[in-house]
Formats: sequence, structure tokens, C-alpha cells
Amino acid sequence: MKIVSRLSLEEVIAQLGECACLGLWPPQNRLVFPYEEVTELTSAECVEDGCKIGIISIEKMSSTYKSIPRSEAHEQKSVVFFHKSAQEKCAGKYLSHLADTNTDEFKRKLQMLDSAQKCLSVQMVLRFACGSSLKAAKLILEKLVEIMRLELIDDVLDYYANTLREPDKAKLVQEFLETCLLCNYESGSTGQFNKLLAELFPTGKLQFLGLSPYTSEAIAHFLSCLQAQTVITKIKIVQIPIPGICTWYGKTTAIVDEISDTVQCNVNLIPTNNEIEQVYKEYVEGIQNSSNLENFTKVVGSDAANGLRLIWLWEYFKTWHSSVSQINTDPVLDTVKYTRLEELDLTNIKLKDSGQKLRTVIEQGHLNHLTQLKLADTGLSKEALNGIMMCLPQCIPNLHLLDTSYNDAEDSQVILNLTKSLPDLHDLKMDHMWAPASNMTALAQAIPQIGTNLTVLRMKGNYMDDDTGKTLVSTLPYARRLKVLWIDVDGMSKKIHRKLAMTMGKLVVLEWLEMYRSHYVDDLVLCLGKVIKSLSNLHTITLSSYADDNADVSSTQSRLLRFLARIKKSQNTACASTIPTMNRSSWQSFMSSLQPMAAQMQRLYLMDFNLHEADLRDLLNVCRKHNMKLGYTRRKWPVGMDIPRDVVLQLR
Repeated sequence: MKIVSRLSLEEVIAQLGECACLGLWPPQNRLVFPYEEVTELTSAECVEDGCKIGIISIEKMSSTYKSIPRSEAHEQKSVVFFHKSAQEKCAGKYLSHLADTNTDEFKRKLQMLDSAQKCLSVQMVLRFACGSSLKAAKLILEKLVEIMRLELIDDVLDYYANTLREPDKAKLVQEFLETCLLCNYESGSTGQFNKLLAELFPTGKLQFLGLSPYTSEAIAHFLSCLQAQTVITKIKIVQIPIPGICTWYGKTTAIVDEISDTVQCNVNLIPTNNEIEQVYKEYVEGIQNSSNLENFTKVVGSDAANGLRLIWLWEYFKTWHSSVSQINTDPVLDTVKYTRLEELDLTNIKLKDSGQKLRTVIEQGHLNHLTQLKLADTGLSKEALNGIMMCLPQCIPNLHLLDTSYNDAEDSQVILNLTKSLPDLHDLKMDHMWAPASNMTALAQAIPQIGTNLTVLRMKGNYMDDDTGKTLVSTLPYARRLKVLWIDVDGMSKKIHRKLAMTMGKLVVLEWLEMYRSHYVDDLVLCLGKVIKSLSNLHTITLSSYADDNADVSSTQSRLLRFLARIKKSQNTACASTIPTMNRSSWQSFMSSLQPMAAQMQRLYLMDFNLHEADLRDLLNVCRKHNMKLGYTRRKWPVGMDIPRDVVLQLR
């Protein structure tokens, strides 16, 4: 038998809306209402039709207790919305009607939303209301922007500056910004609210950590309606990678660094292996309610340096973005033509099929004002990345910063095309692209053409040979403004290795030097000791010897598993290192040059180093005296060695 209601669906929704809104509006949060309360606000016929349609149901609950005679018992009827979303739809419809018919009452209800958290608690109601009335949308967006001005402005500015250190605040800010954009999207506006929405982006930066497909559409709608191209000049959409799947992460907000530092201090400043293992057990219990180290490592599946630092953060954001497995940036890329974009950051977003979309956008000239392009770990195919590199010189002539790190360039022409894209670059990051040595040599040959501008050159995790080393020896001195240099020296002969180390002394403004995977670490240290005094601005040094553990970054066998296997053994039976102890005379020569500069040094990293115990003690004393942070990885820590709590150590 067909069930026929006397009222239409829209009429039922509208009439039930007042009750629905009453239950949802702060401070209440109700799905269940006494039958009498509902019929006071609407008719019994509406309640009956609402049940027929399926929006609500009537439940009967006995109010008696066993001690009360059956004759005295009576039943109470309650009206229940079948789902909160149905209640929110009804409440939104009621609000939109109220905005059009009784503006003062509508504004009174909005005044009850006196905090960002209260606004977010009814965000779906607000979105439904915006979708039903432009007048409601205008008043709601005015209220949201007012809340931003009064409560969130400082946090919003910190969020855009990547200095917001509390995860909950970062989450609040982003959800609030998303709500504003979604309300605008639901309204179907054609630019009426641009001036209001522009206040949400006071720095011209649109930034999101993780992004739902629907929010991506809302951003695209906002951009497509922009009347002033300079409202948004920077777009940053990044994703926190899953520990164990990705070996790299980019800065998103300051909370990433803060979590890293906290974990490092709590885990690495531990003097004995037994204490280390206990810390890991406690850490696992806190995160996953399990002290089983084997299961823990299977879940993490990453190296100690990156995986462990991201566990807590990843768990937090995984809950936050539980529905976001893939981020679709296509709608945003389609609408960047309505902006005058200067910075585009898509760090760790898996572009896949969007690589061709990005290339098309570049070729069409929609990013010709870009000065910064960050595509680190985007999973671009070699063909897509190569195509993007080819069109950069003509289409983005003012590019100052380019980051293509952790994209596969092995056996491709990516780096060769990159050398054609460099004339105005200041900052080039291309770590761990595993480009062939011939391509790295071609890049080294291009340095004289970019030497007058280049300040940052990061190219560790790429193959280099003697030809690359010889070229760098002759071309690096042209980079007179170079402040940051990260480089691998694996694959070079001892002679070229030494010449390259000596070349560092010609980079007189250098501030940060990292040289990785040296087979001749004694020569590296000895040569640097001879030239380091000429580097008066140097404040950070990382030196790494060659170790098998570092050789296969993408190996499915986790370095963390090996790390945990080692720390579960006693110190006396720890795995013997294949790295010989540093020559004492070489090290002492280096330290005699470093000590006069120790006051300006901020950090010294020694990776896969074995120092003589007396040299290590001397180094720790220098760190204590000058408050210099030390990162030190080695296979076996001297028994009884006192590790100072004010020195950052990494034990492997």
C-alpha cells in the first residue's frame, strides 16, 4: 500500500526545522524530543507526515518502574530524527526561512555563536542555510569573519607563517577556514562575498594541510569568482606522509618540528640501551596501546630518523583527515588562472594523473608570475616531471625557488632539462632523485650560469662520479652567494674527494654544509679542517661516512627494524661496526680549526662516525661549553660514557 503524506517534503522539512534547530543550537545537542514539545512548534499532522516520509520516527518509552503497579504505568512518546544530517538539513532550512522573514530573530540566533568552536559545532546547519538563501549566506559569512577577527586572527597569522605550534589550534583554524569556503560554495555565490572572504587570507596565502575533495571544489569556486587577482598570491596544499611509506616530510606548520624535537629529546637522550628500549615500550603503549615492539615496527615500517618522529603527528592527522586518502588538486589547478600566483606548494601530494594538468597550466601561462614552485615527493612520473622541467624556462621566467626532491629522475632527462631552467634560480632542491652521474655532471656544468644568484643547492641522494666531482671543483667557486650546500660524495675517487673538500673553502659566505656517504672520511675531515677557518659564516655541518644502512633508502626492509633489533641487544653484544674508528690526528686537526668557531656553530651532525672515546669526550665538552647541538650516530656507545642531557644525540 502506497503511503501518502498530506504535506510535501519541503513543507515537512520547513515545519520540523524550528525544533531541529532548537536541539542543535548551542548549548544543546539533541536528537530526541518529547512529542509534546514538537507538537507545540508544529502540527501533529506534520509529525505524522514526517514519519511517513522517513525524516523522523516516534518512539514509545515506558516511564514506570517495577515497583509501580501496571495500572498506574503510562507511556511517553518521543520524536527522534533518524540521523543527525536530517536534523541539520531541517534546521538549515528553518534558518534560511528565518533570515528571509525575520532578520532580527535570525541575527539573535547568530549572536549565540560567540566562538569558533560553537560555529564549527553547527557548521552543517550553517552550510544548509547558506544553500537555501543568499541573505542567510551573507549574514552567516559576516558572523564567521567577525569571529575570525575577534578570536582567531593571531592563530590564523601564525598558521600561515608556519609558526603555530599546537596541533589542536592548527586543526581549529583549518576547519574554520574550510567552513567559511564551504558556506560560500553552498550559497552558489558569483563573487558577492569576495571582499568578506578576502579577510580570511590577510597574507594572500591559501594553505591547507590535507584536503577533502569537496573542500577542493569549494576552493576552486572561490578562486573562480575572484575579481582581484592579487587576493590569493600563494597556495600551499600539503599532506603529512604515512610513516614507513615515505622517507621524507616537508614543513607544514611548526608542530612538525616541535613533535620531532620532542620525540628526539625523549628517545635519543638516553644513556643506555635498556633505557632506550623502555622508552620505546612506553612510547608504543601511549600511541597504540601495545608494548609489542615487533608489531610496532610492522606498523611504522620506516627509518628511525623519520618514522618515529612522525608517528604521533601522523596518528593525529590520520584521525583528522580520516576520509582523505587521495587529494584531488585538479579543481584548484583549473582555477589558478584567476589568481596572480607567486608561490605554489604541493609537497607530498600524490599528483599522479594531475601531472599533465600541472604541465598544461604552466604551458598556458597561468603561472607565469610564479617565483616558488615546490613539488617535493609528488609521485610524478618521469615523463610528467620531464615535461614540466622543459616548459619552465619559457613559461615561468622569474622562478627563484624550485624543489623537485624525492621524485624519481633515474635514467631520465629530468636533470638535463633542469639545467636549462636555472638562469634566475636562487634556491634549488633536488634531494634523493637518484639522477645518473652524467646528468649531475651536466647540472654542475650549469653552475657558472647561475652562480651570481644561487644561495641554496641541495642535491644529496643522486649519483656522482669523478667527472661530476671534477666539474664541481671547477664550477662551485662561481656560486659566490652560496649559503647552503648538501651533496653526496660517494662514487668519487680519493683524489677528487679531497679536491672537492678543499673547494669548500672558496665558498666564503657558506652557512650550512652537508657532505654525505664519504668512503674517505679521514680525508674529508682533514681537508675541511684546513679550510674551515675561511668560512666565517658557517653554523651547521653534517658529515656522513658510507654505511650500508644508508645505501638503500627505498628498501622495504626497514632501518627501524634493524635499529630496534640492535637496541634490544646488550651493549656488550651490540653489532660491530664496519666503519673504522676515525684517525685521531685527522680529527684533532679538524677540531683545532672548529674550536675558534664553536661559539657561532649551532649544530654538528656526524653520521655513521666512530670516534675514539677520548675524542668523543673532548667533542662533548666543546658542545657543553658553547651550547652547540650535536647529532652523533654510531654502532656502539662507549660503556659508562656520560651523555650530557643538553646535547642532542642520535644513537643507532
